[in-house]
Amino acid sequence: MVLLIIVFFNQLNIKFMNQLETINTFLQVRGYDLRILKGQDMNNPSIVSKALTKREALDALDLYERLSLPILGGDVFSLNRIGEINWTYDNWYCEKYENESRIEYTKRSVEETKQYINEYQKDSLLDTIYLFDIVYERYHKSDSF
Repeated sequence: MVLLIIVFFNQLNIKFMNQLETINTFLQVRGYDLRILKGQDMNNPSIVSKALTKREALDALDLYERLSLPILGGDVFSLNRIGEINWTYDNWYCEKYENESRIEYTKRSVEETKQYINEYQKDSLLDTIYLFDIVYERYHKSDSF
């Protein structure tokens, strides 16, 4: 019995690590680094904070949905023509409903986030690109599948 429990928790830990590796690999070659803007440690390789273009953000949402990671919300940034990233102070969030399963929450939060990103518009200068920092719920070892 004890061996079975140990094997189960090891499998959960492997799944958690595989999720992080998959996400970090995806983000490694995409987006714009937000660590300086957010005051995060640039020397800590475990901190990944990226602002994604619309296309990259939509691709990331497909990945998060495949990994069963609900979207908690996110922030919108602007990128001007000289490469400066700035806060727009626009954001969104998606809370879990009381009796909603993790699968239902994941599906709904991804759909709501896709809708927000696809419909996002702001009066701005012609040379501005909007970037999205998506906050997803990290897998917890206590979660059931």
